[in-house]
Amino acid sequence: FPDGSFANGGAMKIGPVGVICRDVDDETLYSSVTSAILATHVHPEAIDGAYIIAKAVVYLLRTSVESFDPSKFLHELEDSCRTAEMKKRISLLRKHINRGTFDSVFCGLGGLKTNPGKESYGEMSFQ
Repeated sequence: FPDGSFANGGAMKIGPVGVICRDVDDETLYSSVTSAILATHVHPEAIDGAYIIAKAVVYLLRTSVESFDPSKFLHELEDSCRTAEMKKRISLLRKHINRGTFDSVFCGLGGLKTNPGKESYGEMSFQ
């Protein structure tokens, strides 16, 4: 890829940065995330995906179970996206999550694009 890998490896390993940076502002969090994954992931979508995961960790650490509102949570994440593609994915998640089924959310995020011919998550097999 011309701009580097935009796979999910950066997002997979970024959770601890969210824990360590739970008391910093968004720009410092973004800078910390970028520094943490720069050796392996430089594509803007990879950085944005990792940032959104770290932002989610920070949000959840600052929110009590009793006051957690999924819609507000996703709205905050959507507003924090820095790439159009990530914003689109979070927006789709917000749209489909209210339908209440895993299949609806999974399909809304494009999960079945990689599993042609499958009508639902339950029909898919994983090797």
